[in-house]
Amino acid sequence: MNNKISKCLSSTTRLLTAGLFAGLFCLHVPAFADDYTTVNKRVSVESGVVTDEISSVNGRVTVGDNVTADEISSVNGKVLIGNGVNAGEVSTVNGKIEISDDVSVRKSVEAVNGTIKIDAGSNIGEDVSTVNGTISLSEVTVERMVKTINGSIYLTDGTSVKGDIVIGAPNSNKRWNKGWNGRPPKLLIDANSTVDGKIIVYREVEYDFVDSSLMDKVEDRSDES
Repeated sequence: MNNKISKCLSSTTRLLTAGLFAGLFCLHVPAFADDYTTVNKRVSVESGVVTDEISSVNGRVTVGDNVTADEISSVNGKVLIGNGVNAGEVSTVNGKIEISDDVSVRKSVEAVNGTIKIDAGSNIGEDVSTVNGTISLSEVTVERMVKTINGSIYLTDGTSVKGDIVIGAPNSNKRWNKGWNGRPPKLLIDANSTVDGKIIVYREVEYDFVDSSLMDKVEDRSDES
């Protein structure tokens, strides 16, 4: 009798152990990886991945929802970032950056030749900047500066810039003063958006302010360009 009971208990233990491991494998846990880097092809990262680096040289970078990464970058290619992503920094040299809702970037979002578009609920811990391209921020908080040399800036839907806005640069080439299309760049700030710092311009700018008092923040330094 004792031997039968012992065998029964042993079988039960094996079944319980197998069931426990099966249950653990069914739990949803984020996928971990060292990095997603490539040359001369696209990179696509599925939702929920946790990794150090996502980057491409000569290829598009597409990042799924709720990904966590220290660095997201491309040299020649656009960067597309899904909802709820947590990143250390985001950058591209030649290509646009599009960031979806509720994204957190601890440092800066930077482009050299490309537009930057960031959507609702996102927070940028440092700067948003591009050399040649337009910056569009909708319901975004930027903890420091927003800057472009050759491009327009659009702040809408309650965007908050804690630092300065800068358009142009000292000692820049005067032939760019009219912009790519023969017109000066535009700075649009809607009624619900705010700028805590100064608005520093080194070139001719077209202003579109609902709140006319924002003109008091403008420092025209075009004589330095």
